[in-house]
Amino acid sequence: MEDTPSTSGIDNAYTSSTAKKGKLKLKSKRRTGRHDDDRRRRDRDRSRSRSCSRTRSRSRSASPTSHTRKRRKKPPPVSETDDPSLYDDVYLPGQNSFKYKNPETAFQESLFEAMADDEGASYWEGVYGQPIHVYSRPKIENEKGELEMMTDEEYASYVRQRMYEKTDEYLEKEKRRINKEREREKRREEEEQVEWERRERERLYREKERRERKSSEKTLKAWAEYVKLWGDITNKGQTDGRVQVPWPVESGKQRDVSKDAIESFFRTAPEKRSYGEILRIERVRWHPDKALQRWGREKVSEEMLQGITAVFQIVDSLWAEERAGDK
Repeated sequence: MEDTPSTSGIDNAYTSSTAKKGKLKLKSKRRTGRHDDDRRRRDRDRSRSRSCSRTRSRSRSASPTSHTRKRRKKPPPVSETDDPSLYDDVYLPGQNSFKYKNPETAFQESLFEAMADDEGASYWEGVYGQPIHVYSRPKIENEKGELEMMTDEEYASYVRQRMYEKTDEYLEKEKRRINKEREREKRREEEEQVEWERRERERLYREKERRERKSSEKTLKAWAEYVKLWGDITNKGQTDGRVQVPWPVESGKQRDVSKDAIESFFRTAPEKRSYGEILRIERVRWHPDKALQRWGREKVSEEMLQGITAVFQIVDSLWAEERAGDK
């Protein structure tokens, strides 16, 4: 009888191989489980980190200033904010005067630097556009009335003023001031001239009134004397042998006979009759033939007759002018 081959080695090999395989599977399963645990752990950590980041983001959006600091602006440098042209009368653009906050101090320092040596004088002359060291320090009167030298501050102010007086700005202002002063002086002179003319007119008017009153009184007296003499001649006649002619002028003298004097005498006559009517009557009265008939040829001298003829001619011309004017 044949013996059957034994399978124990195969089985053992199989068993061993399957055991190895099972071990491999278990190891693989354990490794896979560990990997899954690590992955889940990483996912949880990642989820937690995302949640924290979202929480921090919401917190930042809710209060933006809670975790941030405000940035403070630095103040600009002095050179950017300081404008020396606002306070420095002798400031020239491009120079270093902006370094000084006090223009008085700045100028005082530059003044004494210029006075110290020629180099400083030349430098500051270039800065200010004119020499600043050429002004002598004057004396001023103090409270006691005594003369004393200026202090440094007073001297610096004095030099600045003298320098300013040489600038175009000051010269232009001074020119405008002089023009305004001239205009005021001209207006003042015109006003004074107008006032003087007004006072002169008033004076002349008062003088004229005074003369007129005086002349009126004199004229009234002269006219009354004239009328009285003619009345005596007409009513009574002159029997004393002396011819007294009432000459038609204010003085009553033959030497004052003229056209203007006779016209003024008759125009100012205090009569109710008109000027033309007075001339008509006087023209008849002063006719030379009437005069010779009235006084006699032997009593009327040649000079007197010439005067009577002259009065008649003047009265006749005035009467003709008056008649021509009426027409």
